Amino acid sequence: MSRGNKPHQTPLAQAASKAIGLGAVRAEQQVVIQQSQYTGQIPHPDILKQFDQLIPGTGAKLILWAEEEQQHRRSMERAALDANIAAQHSQSLTNAYTARAIFRSDMMGQTCGVLVCLVCVVGAIWMGTIGQPWVAAALAAIPTAAVVQAFRSSMFGRKRRADEGKLKP
Repeated sequence: MSRGNKPHQTPLAQAASKAIGLGAVRAEQQVVIQQSQYTGQIPHPDILKQFDQLIPGTGAKLILWAEEEQQHRRSMERAALDANIAAQHSQSLTNAYTARAIFRSDMMGQTCGVLVCLVCVVGAIWMGTIGQPWVAAALAAIPTAAVVQAFRSSMFGRKRRADEGKLKP
């Protein structure tokens, strides 16, 4: 830094200027910095030459090591991809099994419901023919209530889905 208009002098330069009697002796220093950058699996060829000069065969060993490392990394990535594919296939099989189980369960429930309704209707008709009108009415109410409940849940389900659709932006 400079003070006023005088250039900054080192103490050695000040002592030299007093001793010689010259006005201002200037001390300059020049620094040259060279920087290079190289990225990759193996060192730059110039660096490999230097390694070979120090220890013969080192450059070839470094290249061989880089090739082995690359093969290892590729085999690990291949194994990871194969494991991912196997996991997705397993998940797909599990989802298919679950869907089939749900379908079978729904079909069994609907079949049992139809059978119960038919038995109640047949029982109501039979009870009505043998002179038991109250029992016949009670048996007829069971399938009627099941049908009403099915329609009611269907209608409310549609309304609820429509309301949820309106709430979503």
